Amino acid sequence: MAKPVKDKKIKGNIWEYVVGKKQEDQEAKGHPAPFPCELVRDHIKSWTNQGDIVFDPMCGSGTVARVATEMGRQYIGTDISHEYCEIARKRVKLIADAPALFIVE
Repeated sequence: MAKPVKDKKIKGNIWEYVVGKKQEDQEAKGHPAPFPCELVRDHIKSWTNQGDIVFDPMCGSGTVARVATEMGRQYIGTDISHEYCEIARKRVKLIADAPALFIVE
């Protein structure tokens, strides 16, 4: 058995997530294959710093843009579907318009 992962250490090779149960994930209902905000949060936390630019070439329902905004990162997102881009815009606006007391890190 491997030793438990310490709080400040990388999670390991296998990350497990509950899909579609959290309210923040429900915002993406208009997309056929959304993925959990927590997955994006872990990757943004692992690979970027505040103020960095996160690029998502197939942004779909905007999960990456939403979480990047929430975590103090800039983002660039593109998608071929105008419908999905509109979902993404609405999700980012929810975060951008919310009063920020703390920045999630």
